[in-house]
Amino acid sequence: MRCPRVFRFASAQSAVQDAGVDVNRSALYLPGPGPLGVDGMSDENTPSGSSESLENRRKRLIFRSWHRGMREMDLLIGSFADAHVPEFDHEQLDRYEALLELSDPDLYNWYAGREPLPAEHDNDVMRLLIQFRYTPRMGS
Repeated sequence: MRCPRVFRFASAQSAVQDAGVDVNRSALYLPGPGPLGVDGMSDENTPSGSSESLENRRKRLIFRSWHRGMREMDLLIGSFADAHVPEFDHEQLDRYEALLELSDPDLYNWYAGREPLPAEHDNDVMRLLIQFRYTPRMGS
């Protein structure tokens, strides 16, 4: 006996088509990184400057901050982003976005004081990160 809550792909697809939605089977599957970046946006499709609203850019950067790859850095950078990115202006967001491109080991070593901060990365946003102290959220 089949469980009535389990749908096979064909029946789910036909139900969606019966509702009047055009289903493109290839759109249901996203390949690996391919043309899309880690955050789901390709370089040529990444909004920049005034074409992307400040609110959307902040949301995108906060999302990227929580999804870096190394759990420790996700917690540190994500918590930092939650605390500071909502107040950043366009120029600070530019510097923060450049910070997100740096490697996790380098960022952690600079944050922990294991290595001196290189002059090219010494800016207001990096100093805020170095001064930031992570405190676990409830449920983390």
